[in-house]
Amino acid sequence: MLGSYFKITLRNMLLNKMMSVNRTPQQGIAACLLLTLFDLYQASPEPIYKSVSRMVPVSMEISVDRVVNKASVTGNTVFPDFKKEFPEVDANG
Repeated sequence: MLGSYFKITLRNMLLNKMMSVNRTPQQGIAACLLLTLFDLYQASPEPIYKSVSRMVPVSMEISVDRVVNKASVTGNTVFPDFKKEFPEVDANG
């Protein structure tokens, strides 16, 4: 089914060369705008968090064989340690 869509599109592009050339930049701009909007949506903090201004990203360093790797992923077991080290950490976010 997908192959037939490509065949029809290719046939239309071959028959209507001027129209297909005129549409190609518009389709590229539309795709770019959609990707930009999707990226902005993914990069924004979720609206369920009430105190976004108080959030801090946490990163983790793992060293294996004297090679240090940094990751911005942590498990949920770090909260008790943070609570001990930093008493101002709030559990309710």
